[in-house]
Amino acid sequence: MAASGPCPRALALQGAGAAGLVIAAWKPVGRLQQVDEIGGTMAEPRQIPPKLADAFFDAVRAYIRWAFAAPMPTITVDQAEIPMSIVCERVAIFTDPMPWETFNALFFVASTQKPLREKLNADRSYATGALCLLKLIEDRQAEWREEWRRTQ
Repeated sequence: MAASGPCPRALALQGAGAAGLVIAAWKPVGRLQQVDEIGGTMAEPRQIPPKLADAFFDAVRAYIRWAFAAPMPTITVDQAEIPMSIVCERVAIFTDPMPWETFNALFFVASTQKPLREKLNADRSYATGALCLLKLIEDRQAEWREEWRRTQ
């Protein structure tokens, strides 16, 4: 199959922390940056939009405030409530560095997970930050599921 330009059903995560990982999606990705269907190379890197950068910082703060066994917090972006995991997925294509305030908050929440702190220290890009926050979200949900099973 010959390359015919960007594939509207894939998104890519680029950067040292993401190791060029490509995730296939089964629905159009909208405004997310796309990859070439055959080569898997990224289009020119774009700077993260300020609204999305703010939403990611809000997601980090929401993670900090997330109460035990409560539903995943949502972040308001353009008057829409979006789960913080989706905010992370949208941010994961941007390789520009996080501001220190965002980096420090995320580094704080990753304080119990040395591998995540090492990734953040090596690469403070939004892509790496988003992957780390997604890992923290997954781990918290798994921990709560296990706790729920033990108490039933």
